[in-house]
Formats: sequence, C-alpha cells, structure tokens
Amino acid sequence: ERQRFMYLISLIFQGLSRVGMLAFIGFVFLPAWAGHASDLPTVQRCGSNMDYKICKAFSQCSVASDPDCCSRTLMCIADKLHHSDRKNLFDKFVIGSFVVAPFLRTLVAVIIP
Repeated sequence: ERQRFMYLISLIFQGLSRVGMLAFIGFVFLPAWAGHASDLPTVQRCGSNMDYKICKAFSQCSVASDPDCCSRTLMCIADKLHHSDRKNLFDKFVIGSFVVAPFLRTLVAVIIP
C-alpha cells in the first residue's frame, strides 16, 4: 500500500513539473504584453524581474564589475526578444514534448523489442 502511494505521489509530481514548466513559459515568457526594451542596460531592463533578483542574490555579482551579470535569466531573455521570436522558441519547446517524445516512446515500446 505504501509503495503504491509513493508511486502515485511521484506520478503527480512528474505531471505537475511538466505542465508547470509549460504553463510558466506559456503564461510568463510568451505573452505579447511582456515588454521589449532591448536597448536598455541589463539592470534597468531586468531589475524588476523576480528571476533576476534571485540570480543576483545567489551569485552575489556586482553590476560594476560585470554589467551582464544574470542577464541570461528567462525573463531577461524574454525582455530582449520580440514576441515572434519568443513564440518560435515556445513552439520548438512544445514540439519536443508533445510530438517527438511520444514517437520515441512508441518506437522503444513497439518497434525495438
């Protein structure tokens, strides 16, 4: 009974992690209302983003010594890219999860054995 419960919990977490990441990218990274201000310095462009603040807190980097410190966080990248480029990245990410992965799973389960 305990093993079945642990299996169910792990299955729920796996599902939430997959859907959660896609939902985060779909609702936070992709939308057209996410700003586009690529000509501003990293601190001004990304300073209000939560992932930028977390990166700065953990890495403890100085903007004076490294102006591009934490400029590769997800929301900073979203601020740099136009909506069409963000949509292309999202489409490529989703194709891997929903098109290629089921095909490979079928290939491994049916054709290879």
